[in-house]
Amino acid sequence: MTIEHQAAGTGMPDGGSVPVKIASALRAANDFNRDDATNLQRNQAIDLFRVLARDPDVPVRRALAEALGDNPLIPHDVAATLAADVAEVALPMLQHSLVLADEDLLEIVRDGSASHCHAIARRDQVSPGVAHALFETRSEQVLLALVRNPGADIAEATYDAIFRTHAADSDIVRRAVAHRFLTLLQSVGRHPNLAPKLAERVVFRVAERLAEQLSRTYADDPGIVVSLAEEARERATASLVAAEATPAEAEGLARHLEAMGRLTPTLFLRALAQRRVALAAALLAVKAGGEAEVAEQAIRKGDARRLAAFAAAAGWPDGTATAGAWAARAIAAAAQAEAGEAHAAYVDAFLGHAAEALGIQGAVDPDALPARILAFAPVKAAKRAPARKSRRKAA
Repeated sequence: MTIEHQAAGTGMPDGGSVPVKIASALRAANDFNRDDATNLQRNQAIDLFRVLARDPDVPVRRALAEALGDNPLIPHDVAATLAADVAEVALPMLQHSLVLADEDLLEIVRDGSASHCHAIARRDQVSPGVAHALFETRSEQVLLALVRNPGADIAEATYDAIFRTHAADSDIVRRAVAHRFLTLLQSVGRHPNLAPKLAERVVFRVAERLAEQLSRTYADDPGIVVSLAEEARERATASLVAAEATPAEAEGLARHLEAMGRLTPTLFLRALAQRRVALAAALLAVKAGGEAEVAEQAIRKGDARRLAAFAAAAGWPDGTATAGAWAARAIAAAAQAEAGEAHAAYVDAFLGHAAEALGIQGAVDPDALPARILAFAPVKAAKRAPARKSRRKAA
């Protein structure tokens, strides 16, 4: 699949040293993008792109691919040549180039390496045909990238195939379910300004449709169907109220959920993991029959004693309150770029106690745990602490 590169005939000065050629590639890319560039300058840049795209030195071709990867105006032959190169060169072009057509991508999926396919799976948009071809590579790495990608348009037949062939792989299935849930939610036309109570009804109906599809794969184990659909529904529900929502908005959704019998401790933990403090407080207060303002203060202060009283009144496991206290510390630490190690320790403590509250045994996987903790990452992520041997030490 890789192209042949000729060592001679590059037309570069000084014998074509690598630094000189890289500088020339970057300069040509810059000239090509200038608004005031003449047709002559752009044509000269294109001529150089075609030479450098077949340069014998990988770093030169890599620099060119990085410079041109997100440029929608470069000639197709340049983009295709770089995309068909070794993975080190091809990845920026495969992941970002809008010049490449589905036919180009399908050819590379068929003949390229797992690294090539992984880059294609991460594109901003992946068509149903390309998505199915990526599934057929049978690469778990590629499939995980595909079902993590909200821009992947996965056909229902492909979802069925994923569920059927990876039924025993909880990570792939869980992510595929979450992806399918989002696409179903979009298909029923959920409007971003829809009132939270109405949006939650839509989310619930979508979960029912998802359960119907999953039942075709897990006909012999309906408990898995309920669990996966419920997890996807609660993740979506926790995001219905913005982080900066007013107490009235949060309480309205909480009371609706309580009336529908869908206010659970796992939903409370999800709201915390997504930093929806107002919603978490409203859920806790409504379930316990207390004041949302008091519950929010207890969460923000990490007041374990008061949170324990709320959890007891709500009839929730003790670990729920302890997890809430650690969540408060993690949320506060996330805002401090220098608090990377402390933040990571608090997150681990939250995970450990949330798992205990939910009856999860053994090692805690952040992506498998219903309380998805990844949302705790600060905008400017500080360095994570080194791997810790025990989560209990943080607690």
